Amino acid sequence: MIDKVTILKGKPEEWKDCIHYIREAFLNKKVDLREGNERLNSNDFQLNIMSYSDSFPLTNIFNNEKQLLESFYSYMELSPIYKQFVESWEDLQEEVQFLNDTFGNEIKIQLNDFSKKMMKKNISTEFNHSDRITEFKQTIKLAKHLNNDKKNLFLLISPENHFDLRELEKLDQFLQAAPEQFIVITTHPFRGMSNIVFKEKVINHVVLENYRSTIQEWLPFIFDPDEFDVAKKWYIDVVDKSDENLLILSLSSVDKLTVFIYLFLLVHLTHIPYKVDYTGIPDEFIKFIDTITTGRV
Repeated sequence: MIDKVTILKGKPEEWKDCIHYIREAFLNKKVDLREGNERLNSNDFQLNIMSYSDSFPLTNIFNNEKQLLESFYSYMELSPIYKQFVESWEDLQEEVQFLNDTFGNEIKIQLNDFSKKMMKKNISTEFNHSDRITEFKQTIKLAKHLNNDKKNLFLLISPENHFDLRELEKLDQFLQAAPEQFIVITTHPFRGMSNIVFKEKVINHVVLENYRSTIQEWLPFIFDPDEFDVAKKWYIDVVDKSDENLLILSLSSVDKLTVFIYLFLLVHLTHIPYKVDYTGIPDEFIKFIDTITTGRV
């Protein structure tokens, strides 16, 4: 599922199948892509890839100064002043021919036809390279300009290899505020809808939401949707940090007992290997956890 900012947590090697799927969907139009239950028309989108990983040199929007200049020239040709200039050049050619006739035929002098190449040779370009975040924003703006007839989707691969921590925070703020959609493959804790891989299985908030009704049925207290959302965030964080090892669930790892119960149920229902540390857990909740783990619910 594509969100405003979709985070694929991990290294690009862990998401190589996903990268291939995205490229096939948008670049080669060979697979379907959906947002929830809605099928997306890949022809409506422009996929812009910015890779900072040596393992995945897939970038297609860096080094686009040439595209910018071609677009600039095309717009300039539509200018009334440009048209007047070309007409004046033709008038000047006639004047040169008149002067040439005046001087005689011993030396033939002529003014060449006007060409776009001539104009390009006399236009200089200067890009603002004040800092890496500014360069990034310029690249985004340029990509949008060159593809302004489509919705722009940006795939960023391992930006932590290029930006320092301060710049990554600025980048995060920019991604949240920008109107475009971004998919970010990263080990940095960006905000956005997080996706993780556990034993080749993709887990995200949408997947966890599928267990809402079961958890409502099993809970020993009244379901609280806000606490459930908090527990989903904890789940993504602790499972991601587990490195696919046995997960030790402890009350001290979260800030509230009820949130811990939600977290425990999510881990149990998604079949993540776990062990419960009962320290600080009241007896009635220990009995509830035992009932769940022994399958007596």
